[in-house]
Amino acid sequence: MTYDPNVPAATQRISDTQAPIQQNFEFILTGQESFLPQSINLNNRTQLVIDDDPDALANAYRIYCKEDSDDNPEMFGRNEDGDIVQFTKGAPTLANNGHTFLIGGLRFQWFQILAKNLQIITFPIEFSAIPFVVIGAESTDNNTDFDFVKAPFAQYKVDEFQLRLTRADGDNQNNNKLLTFMAVGLA
Repeated sequence: MTYDPNVPAATQRISDTQAPIQQNFEFILTGQESFLPQSINLNNRTQLVIDDDPDALANAYRIYCKEDSDDNPEMFGRNEDGDIVQFTKGAPTLANNGHTFLIGGLRFQWFQILAKNLQIITFPIEFSAIPFVVIGAESTDNNTDFDFVKAPFAQYKVDEFQLRLTRADGDNQNNNKLLTFMAVGLA
């Protein structure tokens, strides 16, 4: 016997064709040669061997996920040369003080703090290397008491930086001001 794709026919009652239907299902389940394509057979089909390693496949790119130590999903990509790019890391916080992971291993964080001239400011989340940029701005609407907020690059560290806060008249601002900072660096 062989698989018969015409059983049951549109005009046949299923009860009249029970034996051939059962035989067809048996052929499907066992991957019998007369049943084509065999790729539909979910039990005994022949698996194609495909290497999961992108460096063994030309022009291949694999996406995969794994969990970090806090059970947050992280997504990565790996090309045929073995280069790995991280797309996500940890759970972002989107509040007045927050952070998010940027593709390629960067962290972007922002925070508000009361600060004055020459104060050491600590990042809410430490960077793994000296950050690329730290930008600060006064968080008030006071146009008559404008302050210039600088975070000189020479003062950057992975966990802190020193603030330069100058009044509009050029003197140092030694009063506490509410400032907002943004920083970008390696996560």
